[in-house]
Amino acid sequence: MRSRLARDPLTGALVIIAPDRAGRPGAFSAQSPLPDAVECPFCPGREHETPPESLAVRPDSPGADTPGWQVRVVPNRYPAVSASGYGMPGAAAGIHEVIIETPAHHERLHELDLKRLAGVLAVYHDRLEHLLGQPGIRRAIIFKNSGAQAGASLSHEHAQAIGLNFVPPELAREERRRAAHARRSGRCLLCDLLAKAISTRRRVVVDMGKAVAICPPAPRFAHETWIIPRDHGPPASDILEAMAACLRKVLGGLESVSPGCAFNLVLAGPERAMSAGHHHLLKVLPRLTGIAGLEWGGGLFVNPVPPAASARLLGR
Repeated sequence: MRSRLARDPLTGALVIIAPDRAGRPGAFSAQSPLPDAVECPFCPGREHETPPESLAVRPDSPGADTPGWQVRVVPNRYPAVSASGYGMPGAAAGIHEVIIETPAHHERLHELDLKRLAGVLAVYHDRLEHLLGQPGIRRAIIFKNSGAQAGASLSHEHAQAIGLNFVPPELAREERRRAAHARRSGRCLLCDLLAKAISTRRRVVVDMGKAVAICPPAPRFAHETWIIPRDHGPPASDILEAMAACLRKVLGGLESVSPGCAFNLVLAGPERAMSAGHHHLLKVLPRLTGIAGLEWGGGLFVNPVPPAASARLLGR
């Protein structure tokens, strides 16, 4: 089957869609399990082993830093950015947090019921809003590394929130292309991408009404999926539930295609805290294939699975 070039509509990056690569030895690498810590600092009863919590969803517990929570946010003990240095040339300053998504050590994100998963997404958006409202923070990102191949160091399910004093290059490219599309057409780029996918149905994984999961036209990773709410602005509870339903479907599909599949989640915040005009995008980036020389040397990703095929597999 012939390889083809595709261009990421958000960044402009070129991707090679190469179905013949799927047949090569080791095309879909085996998943390496993370060591299971006997004394996990994220488990209930060990709250004293993390910094004091910044936020917790705790329906029944009487006080902070005690068991009884459903989702817990704490400062990252090993931050990627410094707590000082704002305004200093070359300083990477900001705020780095850990979002512990479940108290159960072996519970996976796709195993959460819809209400709890929507609650996790609500905490994601809460942290975006909080970080973007802090002095000196220019952009904020929620990201999740699930599995060793995706960069996780602990097996207990968690995500991370980071607020930065600068604009990361990939976000800058996305924002420029979103703005250019709006100037040319008077429309939102994500709205147009969503409408095109829905009109053909070929790349739609699942449509939950208020949110839709689609495989993008130029996915860098096999089975890469974007979850896009239909409306702009801060998501209300019904939109969060629709996004959660999409996420459960996608992660459940990945689990059926490749049990224990490592993946990354990425949710980036707008320039201004939860701008009413911002169209949110939750990216699911499975790590079934490796990043090798062509990616590192040329910045050119090779994906062996066409997006329409991914949508069929994940949506079954």
